[in-house]
Amino acid sequence: MEMRPNYLVLIEFFKGKFLGSKSPEIIIESCVMSLTIISYLLPKRLDILQALDFMLKRNQNSLINDSHILIQARMALFYGYFSDILFKDDEDNFKQGLEFLFKSLGNPAETQVVGMQS
Repeated sequence: MEMRPNYLVLIEFFKGKFLGSKSPEIIIESCVMSLTIISYLLPKRLDILQALDFMLKRNQNSLINDSHILIQARMALFYGYFSDILFKDDEDNFKQGLEFLFKSLGNPAETQVVGMQS
């Protein structure tokens, strides 16, 4: 799936105050939260759902294992809304998402926010 032409649209957004001045963690957290908020719209848009599925398959490990605690908490919320429609053709990624949620329930106090979100 070639998505590079779509990035040209985003260039203008990076010139703006929010994306130009915030840390990558805050930008990712805001994007995941925004997708979660519009969760009721995504099942109706197969083109967006396919792009989201593709992006998550490529970046899931980084988002749930190697990321800031805030991003992990948002991903737990995100999976709560989308676990029934993501990775329908990829059992391994589906299992990885569920494992992340279940393992986060037993996390230590400093990462308790992820467990509470899960």
